[in-house]
Amino acid sequence: MKRLVFVSVFLICTSIILAQVEQKPKEPSTKLESVLITRGSLLIKEFISLGDLGNASFDTVIIRDANNSSIRTAGIKAEVTDLSRSIRDSNTSFLDQDEIESLVNSISFMVELANKWKAENKRYTEVVFSTKGEFSAGFYQDGNKQTAFISCGSIGKTTKFLKVEDLNKVKSMLERGLTEIKK
Repeated sequence: MKRLVFVSVFLICTSIILAQVEQKPKEPSTKLESVLITRGSLLIKEFISLGDLGNASFDTVIIRDANNSSIRTAGIKAEVTDLSRSIRDSNTSFLDQDEIESLVNSISFMVELANKWKAENKRYTEVVFSTKGEFSAGFYQDGNKQTAFISCGSIGKTTKFLKVEDLNKVKSMLERGLTEIKK
């Protein structure tokens, strides 16, 4: 009986201590995220819509420091919303300029590869590009069936499934975003 009481008290105390431990906030993965969480500065945030694919949207984000016009950060915000559940679930990812260029090139490669594999009967195979900001684009092939996807987030990510050809629409939006960023 004493042992049971001791174990119970120990577990309760351990639970209380663990509940009180502060969890570290997640470190920003991208330059854009770092600037967006900046405190103590007056920021001017400009959002330019690049388009959407139903429940997935893309915006160019340009952030300027109002007190120092030479400080400018830009990138792309991608948001995917899951409308299939009664509760609206949405995740957002931010892409830095250097990642956008790599992603555009990777999408071109993916579309070419998917066209090459189209007639092949393959075991389940995925081709994926992931960014620091937890955005992913890719496609998978299972037998002769191909499906493309984009997703935002990591654990509990939100995914939009597409036709492989729709990756070209994503690529076009990203290219428009790069043009806006470079202005």
